[in-house]
Amino acid sequence: MSDFLIGYRDPLFGLIVLFALVFIISFFSYWWAIYKSREQDLHLRRFFRRFEQGNRKIVEILERPNSHKALLLLADALAKSGEYEEAIAIYLRLQEYEDREGRLEILVRLADLYRKAGFLGRSREIYEEILGIIPRHREALRSLLIVYERLRDFEGAFDVLESLEEIENIEKERGYLEALQAAEERDTGKLVEIYRRGVVKRSVLEPLFSLDPQLGWNVIREEDIPAIIDILWYLPPSQISTAYPLLKELYSAKGYIREVESSSLFELDLLLHYPRADLEFIYLCQGCKRRFPLAFGRCPTCGHVEEMVVELIVTQKKGKDEKGTTF
Repeated sequence: MSDFLIGYRDPLFGLIVLFALVFIISFFSYWWAIYKSREQDLHLRRFFRRFEQGNRKIVEILERPNSHKALLLLADALAKSGEYEEAIAIYLRLQEYEDREGRLEILVRLADLYRKAGFLGRSREIYEEILGIIPRHREALRSLLIVYERLRDFEGAFDVLESLEEIENIEKERGYLEALQAAEERDTGKLVEIYRRGVVKRSVLEPLFSLDPQLGWNVIREEDIPAIIDILWYLPPSQISTAYPLLKELYSAKGYIREVESSSLFELDLLLHYPRADLEFIYLCQGCKRRFPLAFGRCPTCGHVEEMVVELIVTQKKGKDEKGTTF
């Protein structure tokens, strides 16, 4: 038994076990990838069969009088319920039977649907087709801008902005996209420059505090603290600042310091008097008035940028007391 234990402690034995585990994991990963690939291929074949069958049915319906409007309503209903494949099949067929104006309306819906379904390349092609017909189509321009933003194609996005600039004020959109680009390039100097123009706030401050917290503290204006109060709340003690009264209230409520006894904000004041309370955050879009659990620069519903308000929610702190009881 002792000989076995000595062999077990041998580094060579440990290496053999390690390589054996790596081999087993690699083996199963390889065959799992093959299985998933075949499963995906089978799914695509089934989809194309359904697509062809659906097309034949759609053609039969289109040959009936006054059927276009009913099919359009059906496609819209399918799109809203998330049945993207069926809705796309109907839109593609409908556009072949519509006049110029009707076809343009369907192209817009089809491009929007491709964008929502995540087919950004196809969506971009259709928006560009729409703009080839009507170069100043505002809806297509704004949607194409979002597509380029998601593709991180900033050159294309700024080209779209130049067209939009002729029909509306896009100063905030430009600042937002410049901030995204600067953040991706980790260009803190550019972020500071954009922030000092005063067009956008959170879109600049969030990446700035992530890349260089000290620089963020050096440039942030006191009135902009509420815009990133959630980000400041989660900073570690080594990165905080108490340069402004609200920051003293915030970090006293957090428990990092003990400099104030009350706060001008009800939620922070409650935390100061109730140690078992904690903070969570939800995010309100002032454009569409919807709330989201995650922060955003551009509202995922209405597409507005820099319209987000951080709302504080007091919750029960998750942890254990001195007796080990969970609370």
